[in-house]
Amino acid sequence: VLCSLVNCITVVLQQQGASTAGGGGAQLQKPELTAAVLYVLAHVREFGILVPLVLALLADVMNNEPQVVPYVHTSGLAGGFLDLLWQLAGDADPPAATCSHDLIMVLPNVLGALSLHATGAGVVLAANPFPALLDLFLHPALVMPRSRCLHGDCPSIFGTSFDELMRHHPNLKARCITALVAACGKLVAVGRSLVAAEEEALRSRDDTALAALEERRTCFIQYVCNIAQLLEQVVSRAEHASLFLAAGGAGQLLA
Repeated sequence: VLCSLVNCITVVLQQQGASTAGGGGAQLQKPELTAAVLYVLAHVREFGILVPLVLALLADVMNNEPQVVPYVHTSGLAGGFLDLLWQLAGDADPPAATCSHDLIMVLPNVLGALSLHATGAGVVLAANPFPALLDLFLHPALVMPRSRCLHGDCPSIFGTSFDELMRHHPNLKARCITALVAACGKLVAVGRSLVAAEEEALRSRDDTALAALEERRTCFIQYVCNIAQLLEQVVSRAEHASLFLAAGGAGQLLA
């Protein structure tokens, strides 16, 4: 029922548009709707599949009416979103209902909308949520066998959105590239740790330890695929490829 309600609100606000007094920006600034969105963002475990719909509504309103972006920042809505992002990346066991394909897909769209206003872009730049954003693709709870939310073309589609974020907001490029290189570095560290653990288990002939490492290797293979698909969309643009190489990306990929 709540999901249907949010979808209805989104459609109504889209139809009203920014030119009317009851447009999305005006409605979002009403205390009741602001409080409701803040409550959902603060209780992601309880609301689960409702969260991406609320974030999509928030991004849609900001994209259609950029003049509302300063309010989103001053009202705490932007802070609530950033807290949500860091919570997802830092949660050792996020529930499946919270970390869904739809949620992962909407995250860069919200960041782009928050950066439409110069002041908002400065806040996003200072907060630097990009490492946490990419950490989701290296999270053991978000890959199979524990989750399918990153399965299929999710990393590629996300990579396209990440590329668009960099193109439309040039002041964020450096932080985005640095986060990409760091994600590659984390991937290398995970691989080296896994190899060391496997070699130790082989030396000690510990079959139990080797069996336990099977899931870690399965996760690592998926991490590699996630980052590779995501990165492909970004570095397919010559400018971004040059920035990635200048930041030391090639060294991480060849490590």
